[in-house]
Amino acid sequence: NYPVVPAGVLHTSLPISGLTALLDRGGDLIHKPVIDRIRMHPSLLAGCVGVLVNAMNLIPVGRLDGNRAIGAAFGRNVAQISTLVGLGVMGFSGFFDSSETTAAVGSSQLLLNWAIVVMLFQRNPDVPALDEITDVGIVRKAVAMASIAFAILCFVPFPDISGILY
Repeated sequence: NYPVVPAGVLHTSLPISGLTALLDRGGDLIHKPVIDRIRMHPSLLAGCVGVLVNAMNLIPVGRLDGNRAIGAAFGRNVAQISTLVGLGVMGFSGFFDSSETTAAVGSSQLLLNWAIVVMLFQRNPDVPALDEITDVGIVRKAVAMASIAFAILCFVPFPDISGILY
């Protein structure tokens, strides 16, 4: 017996929805209304949670991995600015409710709670790198930006299209 979860779990992020649409042989799983209940394999559920947890760690805020990547690629000043902008966006997103589009935990509340955790437990500045003079190169800068873009995409919910197509 697999656990029963809302179909909205598959709508929590664009990458999860894209993989679901790609791997769903019947093609009807992504078109289910978000309030419907579906049986989900535990490994798939763990994968969905893993994508969101890793995306939260890649947000360029505080001492998270995303901000360390930004600091290594573009310098400490850019990392400080990205922390302020990131916390502002995360706090501002708490005013929006995505419950109309997703039946699972809304990304806005998740980001707001994560911003509070980061502000409480990661206030100290990050340890500086041993070599902040040498440029890391364009490839590593592109990889840092791609990982941040992926993290942002993970918090964009996939809209409920159940009533539009069928």
